[in-house]
Amino acid sequence: AANGECLATILLNHPSLARGGAKSRRTKAEFRIAPNLTVDVRTMYMASSSKFPSLNKEIYQLDPESGKPVRDGLGEYLTYSIRRRTTHYDAEQPDVVVENITNAYPYGCDLIPVGKMDMLGIKAAFSSPAC
Repeated sequence: AANGECLATILLNHPSLARGGAKSRRTKAEFRIAPNLTVDVRTMYMASSSKFPSLNKEIYQLDPESGKPVRDGLGEYLTYSIRRRTTHYDAEQPDVVVENITNAYPYGCDLIPVGKMDMLGIKAAFSSPAC
C-alpha cells in the first residue's frame, strides 16, 4: 500500500529493483487511494534513467612556452567554457532592441525560438513535484 507515500518513490525503491533483480518483473501491490479505498494493481518497471554525454565544450589553457595544458594548484587542467552564439537578423532592420532578443534551440535542421516566458513554462512543466 502507498500509505500516503509518493508512488514514484515506491516504484523506484521496489526490493526487486534495488537488489538488481529482473527489471521487467511484474509485481502485485495494493494501492491505497483513501483510508477505506484500495485497488489491487500490477506494477512493472518500464524504463530506466540514463545519462547522456555532456554537450558543454571546453578549451584547455596552454602554456605559451611548452605548449602543454596548464594545471591549477589542485592538479586539474585550466579550462574555459565555449559557447556558440549564432545571430540572425533582418537585413532591412539591422538594429535590434535588446528586449526583442530571444534564444533559439536546434530541433533537427531548424532553430526554434524560445522566449523567457516559454522557458519558465517548460521548467515548470518538467520540474519534479515534491513527494
